[in-house]
Amino acid sequence: MQQRFDSLVAHNPDAVYSVDRDGRFVSVNAASERFSGYTSDELVGTSFLDVIVPDNAARVQAHFLKALGGEAQDYEVTIEHKSGRRVELHVTNIPIVVDGDCVGIYGIAKDITLRRRLLDLTRPMSTTSSVEGQVKLILGAMREVLPYDSGGLYWVDQEAGMLRPNTLVAATWVSSTLESFEIPLGKGIMGAVACSGQGERVNSSVSASPPCVGKVAMPMLGAALRVRCRRPSW
Repeated sequence: MQQRFDSLVAHNPDAVYSVDRDGRFVSVNAASERFSGYTSDELVGTSFLDVIVPDNAARVQAHFLKALGGEAQDYEVTIEHKSGRRVELHVTNIPIVVDGDCVGIYGIAKDITLRRRLLDLTRPMSTTSSVEGQVKLILGAMREVLPYDSGGLYWVDQEAGMLRPNTLVAATWVSSTLESFEIPLGKGIMGAVACSGQGERVNSSVSASPPCVGKVAMPMLGAALRVRCRRPSW
């Protein structure tokens, strides 16, 4: 049973750790090292407050004291990685109760840095009703946090049977001539996605999302494309 528990902690993709009643790390798993940048030897024996950004310290200390009182806690916190970058975490604190006494706290932390960054970057979406404007914001936000090179918004021209690029965002590899990137409906990955309405991931470099309904007197549909590393072949 102990080996099963140890395996659950050691191989957990989330940070799993324990601290004593003074807030000092007693044990940490590999994910804890990865999230913080510090080794287990560097963390064990130090206070959890040492890795938390100063303006979060009082709030986190309050959660810690409540957990010591026997009440599990759930909250978000920002820590400072050893490299100096900020890491956003969602933390759950669970009391460690032995013979009726709380002797410490178990902590489980999930890295939510990407989610928080995307939320912050796409917050301006509420100020625009333009599909093109929203796509630009989304692709721009994704480029801030993901290593992709290009993205775009394509409109479906049903009469011509073509996908026509309306806007190319952060397109580092493409020509300035948009017409050269028209795609026949039903042909290739993008054309198939436009017709089927089902998103598809081509490989680690290319993915396409299904169409969205156009606005006002625009009887057309839009499809978005994001790519990474190299120009795709349709």
